Amino acid sequence: MNSSLIEKIEQKFDPLTGVYERFTIENLAKKLLAENYPFVLFLIDGDNFKNVNDGYGHAVGDLVIKTIAENLQSFFQNIGFVGRFGGDEFMVIMPDVVDYDSVWNICHNLHVTFRSLSIPDYPSISITLTLGLSRAPKDGIAY
Repeated sequence: MNSSLIEKIEQKFDPLTGVYERFTIENLAKKLLAENYPFVLFLIDGDNFKNVNDGYGHAVGDLVIKTIAENLQSFFQNIGFVGRFGGDEFMVIMPDVVDYDSVWNICHNLHVTFRSLSIPDYPSISITLTLGLSRAPKDGIAY
């Protein structure tokens, strides 16, 4: 991954998860679009998160959010920039890879990784994700 892509952008980090804040990822997307640099923008949402907060409390909800963030960081290490959009929603920018087969394989591998993800001490909580993505410039050139 080309870490120089984000060097000239103000980098702020989410205090709960340690991943980039939303505006850092948004500014990176704007920069890449302006430079016509190819990338994929993933929007990732934790499924049924309200049930975790309502059933287990916000401290456990925070643990789930941290677990998602840690696993996204691990999964996209060296290939993408992970940010927290808010709540249980995350954004990931993955530069350089936009061809359909590569993106599909990454999505499949992400699904497999999270299919077996659990929270220690809370085995009844299963984490699943909903994922949307857009490939720039193939799917659009505006943010």
